[in-house]
Amino acid sequence: MAKYKKTRTGLVFLIIFIALAISAVAVTLSSYDIIEGVPTWNNVLGQEDTSEVAKVGENKDRVCFIDCGQGDCETLISGEHVTVIDSGPQSTKHQTIQQLKDLGITNIENLILTHPHEDHIGGAYDILDNFNVSKIYMVKPSKSNTPKTKVYLNLLEKISSKGLSITQPEIGGTIQSGDFKMKFLSPDKVYDDHNNNSIVIRADVDNKSFLFTGDAEKEPENQMLKKYRSDLDCDVLKVGHHGSHTSTSDNFLKAVSPSIAVIEVGTGNDYGHPKGSTLKKLSNCKIYRTDLNGMIVITVDSRNLNVITQKEKSQ
Repeated sequence: MAKYKKTRTGLVFLIIFIALAISAVAVTLSSYDIIEGVPTWNNVLGQEDTSEVAKVGENKDRVCFIDCGQGDCETLISGEHVTVIDSGPQSTKHQTIQQLKDLGITNIENLILTHPHEDHIGGAYDILDNFNVSKIYMVKPSKSNTPKTKVYLNLLEKISSKGLSITQPEIGGTIQSGDFKMKFLSPDKVYDDHNNNSIVIRADVDNKSFLFTGDAEKEPENQMLKKYRSDLDCDVLKVGHHGSHTSTSDNFLKAVSPSIAVIEVGTGNDYGHPKGSTLKKLSNCKIYRTDLNGMIVITVDSRNLNVITQKEKSQ
């Protein structure tokens, strides 16, 4: 019994000592303004608090690269005006829709589906069910290569059931979405390869520019170099085809000369995206990737670009 009391007394003293030590450390750190409250799991895991990301209607023009796994989904927000480029794959549709809702989106002015591959249109069916979409842009495929996939045919049926129609982009033409002025740069002809039929868009806002390339590969890149070289020079490049070696040719990248490159790619994907050769080409850029950074939000404020990421890692 005496031994038990002695052990219990020692344990009590140890607990008191630890408590006093923690208090002392807290007081010391607070004097340097390091502790402002109890840290969250996001702090511990090294993830930034995305609650600072402005929502629809707030006075910040921004481009949000949605974390949709192995696929593309970009959202341009300017006041109440929202343009969504691609919708990610079916496998992450709930994740994609939740991120769009977290941004405060209820109405989508323009839904631009760059090309009919599942990783770009897979979530569009559910986007049409969850948001009020005013206008849809798609490229009409060639007769010899019209998609016959279930996801594509179901999407066409859904568009029709919503009383919507498809608008083909006028290459070289522009549309306005809030402060964003968007110009269609490709495709200027119908390719048999759906990747090359990707709608390519330059978006300008407050003296800053973004280039969204879908999965366009070297052939349309070369065509844009011939016809729209002066439009290619941009601050932010959405890297083509998830960082595949089939896109981002040397001459094209030289013409774009971005300071920021964003790669939308899934963790551990089967394609080995992004390719090491592409990352090497982009070594002069600040690279952000959805597999490493989660959702990436770039705000344009007084002509400056500010990047907020869901996770801190970057290349």
